[in-house]
Amino acid sequence: MLRMQGGDSVPIFLRVLCLAFAASARNSTLVRLEDSDALCIDGLPGGYYFRAGAATTKWYIHHEGGGWCQMERPYESWPNDNCAARRSTRLGSLEGDPAAADWTSTTGCAGCSDDAAINPLMHDWNNVYVRYCDGGSFSGTADVAAPNGTLYFRGKRVLRAVVDSLMARGLGAATDVVVGGSSAGGLAVILHLDYWRSRLPRTATVVGLADSGFFLDWKQNGTSAHSYDEDLRWGFEHMRYDVDCDAGADCAFAEHALARVRTPVFLLQTTYDSWQLQWEIGEKKPVDYAALNAYGRELEDKLRAAGARAGGFVERCYHHCTTRDLWTTTPTIDGVAAGGAFAAFYRAVAAGAPTPPLLWQDGALPCADCACPGGMVGP
Repeated sequence: MLRMQGGDSVPIFLRVLCLAFAASARNSTLVRLEDSDALCIDGLPGGYYFRAGAATTKWYIHHEGGGWCQMERPYESWPNDNCAARRSTRLGSLEGDPAAADWTSTTGCAGCSDDAAINPLMHDWNNVYVRYCDGGSFSGTADVAAPNGTLYFRGKRVLRAVVDSLMARGLGAATDVVVGGSSAGGLAVILHLDYWRSRLPRTATVVGLADSGFFLDWKQNGTSAHSYDEDLRWGFEHMRYDVDCDAGADCAFAEHALARVRTPVFLLQTTYDSWQLQWEIGEKKPVDYAALNAYGRELEDKLRAAGARAGGFVERCYHHCTTRDLWTTTPTIDGVAAGGAFAAFYRAVAAGAPTPPLLWQDGALPCADCACPGGMVGP
């Protein structure tokens, strides 16, 4: 049984990765979960937004992004939020969510668009936007005591309850499903795609679309007392991740988890992810391009190794998460933009044909010849 969340005010968005919001007539409706185990960090129900499509047996399901949280000492806010602080924001609670919201123009969620010119493959599919409120890429199963009350890291339980809820809406009769996500939600696609596949009809075509979720297991750090590497391992161990991966805390990183994914997955990724470089290398003036390009080469090497069986579109622009221009127009690789490359990959999977390989763009920062949209040539 489901209940709708009331309220008509739009919350203030706090430091959210890959997210944009605007009121519109193309709204999705908020569904709060009734499962008593499916809780956000604040201990209150998680949920998702749903918009019905004309193609009733086809589904695009998006895992929202927003970084991760940790409780390492000292209790700094970066590179990832402190979980106790996150509890009272929209990344730890749905209590301020409006009853309806428009996600059609959300950066990192190309599958959310209902415009056939932008999203010709999925514009008329059922659309699900799963809200991110657990701080651990929809993976946790633990409760942790904190000075101001218990923190509920139940992301995997939220995910299971979302699937159960969608079954009541017709997901069990699906013929086509794209499981997407961006940033921390992109990592969630890699970690949970095989779980989604296990819950869906055997006859359905199921493909993952992971946008900007390939964060390096990067131990060097010059920006804070602890790094992404330490923070994500803290989350895996203390939130007790339940993921489709058998490599221990290494599974918190796509470079270790991706090779274990059995379901077809398509990666949208830049070699020079601005969010990763900002917090793992740091912003220095003048820009140390040698260090940034060395990081990019390592990411490329790890991605080539882990993604040997994946499809994808890997460009060289300086950004985090895929914008409309990146999806539809520029840059192109072998004459195709990212959206066209994904559509070709999906159709090959649906037809049982060999899938196109990863597409790679050549270049280095500053990438003046990479045909990047404005502001994405370099830091």
